[in-house]
Amino acid sequence: MKTRNSKTHANQDDKDLANKLSHLYFSIKARDKKRVGISWKQKDFWSSTAFKLWYKKQPKQCAYCGIKKEELDKISELVKHGKIINKRSKTRGNSFEVDRKNDKIGYTAKNCCLACYWCNNAKTDTFSKKEFKLIGEAIGNALKRKIKKYN
Repeated sequence: MKTRNSKTHANQDDKDLANKLSHLYFSIKARDKKRVGISWKQKDFWSSTAFKLWYKKQPKQCAYCGIKKEELDKISELVKHGKIINKRSKTRGNSFEVDRKNDKIGYTAKNCCLACYWCNNAKTDTFSKKEFKLIGEAIGNALKRKIKKYN
């Protein structure tokens, strides 16, 4: 049975996630509108509700390297304590990002996946999801070695 404090904590976690997803949604929507070479139509873009449902259903791991949420949290702690360098640690690297599998297509449910900062940053707009998978696995192995080294 949940106590009053655990209910309050769960409600705050829900509010934090809702705020995070709203910010993420409007961020990718703004980026998609600015894309050169992608025809953007409002009707083709996710609704906020559809995006949030999609996000909640996604496995909480990087689609490229396989890093899971618990491992990402450990990596964030290592960054926080200066064990891993991340020059954007205040804005990126603490949660999964939404990545387009094919960068020639906009942000849609079929074209997106969750990626860690390191894979999303390395993939850039150069590689398809399939092309990047081997590189992602190498990144994941390197990050897992760092977790083992410092924990």
